[in-house]
Amino acid sequence: MNEQQVLAPKTSVVQILQRLDRISNRTLWLIVFVYVVIIALFIQLVALPNFFPQIDNGNGLLARTDTALFHDLAVEQSRAIKENGWSAWTLYPQGEAGFSIAGIVSAVYALTNSESPALMIPLNAAIHATTAIILLSLVRLITNTRRGAVAASLPFVFFPSSLNWVAQIHKDGIFILGILLTLCGLTLLARLETWKRSPLYFLLGYAILVLGLATTWFIRPYGLQLIYVFSAIIAVPSILLLLYYVRFKGISIFQALAHAVLFVGLLVGMTGFLRSPISQSVEPGDVTAVSEVLQAAETTSTEIAGGTVPITPLPLGGADEWQRSAWLPGSLDQQLHTLSIFRDNVLTFGGDTDIDRTARMSSAQDFIAYIPRALQISLFAPFPDQWFGSGSLGILSAMRPIVGLEMLVTYLLLPFGLYAIWRWRHPQLWLTIGFCLFFMVMYSYITPNAGTLHRVRYGFMTTFLAISVAALWNLFNNRDQSIVTSSADRL
Repeated sequence: MNEQQVLAPKTSVVQILQRLDRISNRTLWLIVFVYVVIIALFIQLVALPNFFPQIDNGNGLLARTDTALFHDLAVEQSRAIKENGWSAWTLYPQGEAGFSIAGIVSAVYALTNSESPALMIPLNAAIHATTAIILLSLVRLITNTRRGAVAASLPFVFFPSSLNWVAQIHKDGIFILGILLTLCGLTLLARLETWKRSPLYFLLGYAILVLGLATTWFIRPYGLQLIYVFSAIIAVPSILLLLYYVRFKGISIFQALAHAVLFVGLLVGMTGFLRSPISQSVEPGDVTAVSEVLQAAETTSTEIAGGTVPITPLPLGGADEWQRSAWLPGSLDQQLHTLSIFRDNVLTFGGDTDIDRTARMSSAQDFIAYIPRALQISLFAPFPDQWFGSGSLGILSAMRPIVGLEMLVTYLLLPFGLYAIWRWRHPQLWLTIGFCLFFMVMYSYITPNAGTLHRVRYGFMTTFLAISVAALWNLFNNRDQSIVTSSADRL
């Protein structure tokens, strides 16, 4: 075999990737939008009613799941609006944050005088397409080039797990949009180039950040609490980065002080908002809210590989045994206590894919001791022994190997993330990795069920995969010097 034959496969792969790079943001958005609309309509109008009628709630939604619950709540509130006017509308039906998506859907039902979930498909498609563009932009901020960014967004766009919200009614699509907006704003502010451009570009980073925070709270208020904790954690590293930029990168003290004031002001504002009556009125959050409704309805279920099966309530414990840690600030200790309550609400019901049911979080020390295991779960669950087996419903059995295939792709791509860390040694990459790891570890604490965890960490995991794909693209294109991050932006 001659050298030309050996290089042919690599050349063809590079050519495919280069064709992807020529797709504009507008064209990519349209492709994703059309894809979602077509596949969502097929699932709701063809697949569920004709191939899986036993789990179809009659509206193209999975019966006995959160999505069916949200639809029922939306229908109830839309009918109340028709009878009593828009004074009957609320974003949070029953006053719970977990039902915010039902409030949105009820408004759509009332405005269109219809109760068809298919009405939400264009909105779901637009959200998914917009989030894909934001992820592409995030990769571009990290790699300093658009090359490979389109390919990097493909796992997020096409992994079948996303059908749980783009083809159904769920909060995850809007939540991921808010989270990636937040991360994009933070990453933009961490880039050295942002500081060297006009003040308007600097303020754009804060505008994107605030929009992301608002979107996150709007759909999942406890997500804002976690962002608040993460922001407090990175406060000191942010100050050190500012000092480094001032000392070695020519950034003026005035710029650094302006950023410090804005960042501290944002933290103070978040503190005040989280303690405000508006924020407190929608507590405790969707994990607790949904579990309480399922208990009251006596239709308990838990998610397995993106679906749900009936389960049996088990004794609740742990949260009432919380031990205060004197060495920890009271507010942070209270946040950990809240996480332990969320965890117990999930474990109140026994699911087939529950992980570490006996691991109790009764103090801050328990959380710290569990970190290595939490990292393992957050990155690698569902584990191979959970990829197969039968669910109580036919489609759930089919979903398990599909999720297993996603995890196999994840296992193959994640190692290239190590190359990314070596290749792009700058603050925006470290910030992105830290942000995603923080959320994934937190979710492994509060959602110790592999099926549910696989869904709620989707935005963070696919961000990891996007970075890994960009690194893989870089390996195939290592002769292109424009991919190499400028030394001026490295530490």
